[in-house]
Amino acid sequence: MSWDVNEALAYYRRQGAPGDQNALRSLLAEQKLEGKVQFLGRLSAEEMKEEYLKAGLFVCCSSNENSPNSLGEAMLLGAPCVAADVGGIPSIFSGGEDGILYRGFGPGRTLEDVVRALSLAIMQMWENPKDRERYSGNAAKHARITHDKEKNYKKMME
Repeated sequence: MSWDVNEALAYYRRQGAPGDQNALRSLLAEQKLEGKVQFLGRLSAEEMKEEYLKAGLFVCCSSNENSPNSLGEAMLLGAPCVAADVGGIPSIFSGGEDGILYRGFGPGRTLEDVVRALSLAIMQMWENPKDRERYSGNAAKHARITHDKEKNYKKMME
């Protein structure tokens, strides 16, 4: 079943952006996507690592993100990533190298613009398995450099 962007936008206009599990479950039911999304609840660090390793795709669709730790974690573990070009994301994630960077919220950008850009980025990632594999490897290498504890400690002490 394909996801219809216009139907999702209509839902958001009626209900507002889903901020809790009940709103998300309603959206999933309306889109006939029950069973396609799993709510994991609270996870330990080890459980979270296992979920990243199993992920077919990690999406960081924040509208504002200063220090995207979850994106860094996904990159370190080689999960294919799609992320918005907001806040601090472009400082640790290189679009076209580490994954797909799409235009998120910003001046003149509507909800429709962002949802369409996100949808296209996700579809592009799914339709290109060789790129997905290349992005995953590049992201893991980049993240190991960016998140090197010793190097970062030395930088801070300079």
